[in-house]
Amino acid sequence: MRDNTRDFLTGSLAQHAAGPITKRGSAGLRNELIRLLGVLTIVAVGLAGVAGCAGQEPTAAPPAPATPTVLAKAPPLLSIAQHPSPAPDFALYNQYGERVSLASLRGRPVLLTFLYTHCTTTCPLYVAWIHSALYSLGANTGEVSVVAVTVDPERDTVERLREYTTQAGWPPDWLFLTGPPEEVDRVLTSFRIAVSKREPPPEMKQMGHEGYEVAHRAVVILIDAEGYMFAVLRGTYWTPQELITRLEPVLSGE
Repeated sequence: MRDNTRDFLTGSLAQHAAGPITKRGSAGLRNELIRLLGVLTIVAVGLAGVAGCAGQEPTAAPPAPATPTVLAKAPPLLSIAQHPSPAPDFALYNQYGERVSLASLRGRPVLLTFLYTHCTTTCPLYVAWIHSALYSLGANTGEVSVVAVTVDPERDTVERLREYTTQAGWPPDWLFLTGPPEEVDRVLTSFRIAVSKREPPPEMKQMGHEGYEVAHRAVVILIDAEGYMFAVLRGTYWTPQELITRLEPVLSGE
């Protein structure tokens, strides 16, 4: 129906366009225009009828897609306060070349996250949100330890981390950690951080993304002063305010 209507309309337009309009009288031209307007009206009604019928025809339920087109959002906050577990200890090198262990930070809360310095999307957003939350809390230096472990130790050397933190202007007491790939891999495995390298899509390259990108699980793990994990922020479904809500009781000693 649609093809026949389109052919009919195309043929009518072509026929009228090919005729020498200048040789027709004004009355003849007016009649031709009126007839063409009638044709267009019939075509419009016909198309509307076809669309309406198609919508009324009973059809079987479409098969489920192989992959979902819309992903359900995960809950922004996964609380594990009722069953806290000790955070696995590890030791890596910070941006100053010093060996730092997680256990050495006992006595104050720790915000532990995972990133890489060539990331142009989620990683800088995470660090900015952490900074925003701590700034809003008015947390003094030393009240909360911020620890970021690289997921790209091949490129994120000690020198690269120092350059990155200096250029970004992050607080000098925040710890950006790296180490030999096998050591970093053990840390990632202990916190269940899945990592994979892949070529970035063209739009990422246009944003300045260099070389390969590293897909990884994005989380912020909240660890209390005794070394127990009590909450996890996942993906980009959380906000600085949610982090503040979790940190306030800890900082106030509740």
